[in-house]
Amino acid sequence: MKYDYDFIMIGGGVGGLISSLGVNKIGAKSLLIDKHALGGDCLHFGCVPTKALVKSAKVAHYFKRADEFGFKKNDPLDFNFEDVMNRMRRVQGIIAKNDDPDLFRSRGIDVELGTGKFLDNHTFEVNGKKITSKKFVVATGTRPAEIPIPGLDQVHYYTNESILKLNKRPETLVVLGGGPIGLEFAHFFLRMGTKVIVVEKFGQILPKEDPEMAAALEKILVEEGMEIYTCAEVKGMKKGSGETDVVITAQCQNAKKKAESENENAGEAGVWEIPCDALLVAIGRQPNVDNLGLEAAGIEYDKRKGIKVDDNLRTTAENIWACGDVTGPFPFTHMAEYQAVIVVRNALFSSITKYFPFLRVKPNYNCVPWVTYTDPELGRIGMTEAEAKEKHPDCIVLKFELEHLDRAIVDGEAHGLIKIIADRKTKKLLGAHVLCHDGGSLMHEYALAMKNGIPITKISETVHAYPTMAQAIKRACDNYYGEVVFTGWLPKLVKKVYSLIK
Repeated sequence: MKYDYDFIMIGGGVGGLISSLGVNKIGAKSLLIDKHALGGDCLHFGCVPTKALVKSAKVAHYFKRADEFGFKKNDPLDFNFEDVMNRMRRVQGIIAKNDDPDLFRSRGIDVELGTGKFLDNHTFEVNGKKITSKKFVVATGTRPAEIPIPGLDQVHYYTNESILKLNKRPETLVVLGGGPIGLEFAHFFLRMGTKVIVVEKFGQILPKEDPEMAAALEKILVEEGMEIYTCAEVKGMKKGSGETDVVITAQCQNAKKKAESENENAGEAGVWEIPCDALLVAIGRQPNVDNLGLEAAGIEYDKRKGIKVDDNLRTTAENIWACGDVTGPFPFTHMAEYQAVIVVRNALFSSITKYFPFLRVKPNYNCVPWVTYTDPELGRIGMTEAEAKEKHPDCIVLKFELEHLDRAIVDGEAHGLIKIIADRKTKKLLGAHVLCHDGGSLMHEYALAMKNGIPITKISETVHAYPTMAQAIKRACDNYYGEVVFTGWLPKLVKKVYSLIK
């Protein structure tokens, strides 16, 4: 049968973009479809705009600390909030040029903007047109999760998407959710002068992170002025006196203890009301699987977990693959890019690997780094301490505090913690956690080591230039000798031998 295309990519985020470019290089005829515009959540609502705001917040923070660096402090900070938001939009515009539909068309990739659905596993209808393809890649991403909170439908609230349209700084912002999205926005608004209150259901912010690292970050954020309440459950909310004002009712034993220590009343059993003029709901994401006709194509999916794929990222439809956030398990742009490359290799040569399955490529999720872009940044790769000790009870845990690093002191960034976990026998990394200035960039030395099985002793033996932040990576590994080698019987033996030969 002759099809209109060799490949159709559903979703114009990084998964769809990379896979369309990949098959195009091999000479396959392809079509890229997206609802609104190419670039995906990362460009329009995620990585790009939030990191631009984080940078502006960092600059504002330095202005407020000018006297520490020998300059006259301008207090209060004089700035126009709308100018800050417009700077973020200009950054988006610059990066968006790389995702211009005409650029892709010039490379021979067709682009269609509009909504559509599968009619069967070879036919997709978009903008009323039925288009056939031999193979498909689904990369439709995620969106803010819909949470059943009493009264939420009666009040004005923001998501990570709609809050980017703000041009006026709120006086008080409540953030529901202490995950990466919630904390990054919370820290930005805090540094813009907004009173920020974070309400998190679980027992710590960043529930997926190592508890010690999350606690270290929370301490830094609280010291800067952020109010954080964990173990807090939102009971309901109602409209306040203003157009966007909201009054939230929450229950939190932590809040009760805090109020009692300050001789205030937090209400019975820790129930108290929080008034604010802006509410950000950042409680998770959900996959974009609705109204795509996945059933008609024979694609199995879960509305919470996303599209089901096998070890080679093929869906339950033999000619359809999926990648990126819509599949999980790691909702990161860099993971979507990584998976897209694997999808291209497996999908292009599926007729061959059908007979030689050992040629199929499987994604490796053992060495996936991720970063929460607060300031300091919290980067992670591999296991937490608890996860490592469950599988490797005799593992090594080493730490290094940034207050002891010369470059961090010089830069006025002497706060944070590095924590690494390694196998005691092989000295190979099991997990690494970096909380410090530019920690997201620094952690990649650990990522390289973990990916290639390089023991921490090799990192320690590698000369790192002085004075650099990267020395912190080495210093944590250096502690292996202080805490493991030069304790117990070994130093006693060394001293005895030395006493005999000196």
